[in-house]
Amino acid sequence: MARRGHDRERRVRKFLEDGGWVVVRSAGSLGPVDLVAMKAGFKAQLVEVKSTARGPWEHFKPADRQEMLLIAEQAGAEASLAWWPPRGSLQWLKSSDWP
Repeated sequence: MARRGHDRERRVRKFLEDGGWVVVRSAGSLGPVDLVAMKAGFKAQLVEVKSTARGPWEHFKPADRQEMLLIAEQAGAEASLAWWPPRGSLQWLKSSDWP
């Protein structure tokens, strides 16, 4: 499972980089932010990547979402969840869409 998660992080990073974003991976932080993406003319993006089968919120609990929103607010950034389930496709969930 951890290997799939790391693979998904790398693939999301590549997806963003292919779109012209500069992406920094916060490896080992064990916090609610996996990637920080920046691009001239755009608001910085804080991205949490999940690859869970049971849904995007299975391991992205309310406390983690709140912490990520606080960090994003402090940084003047936007928060997003990149959910990429097994045998599924990448889905972007903006913080405004979170439960």
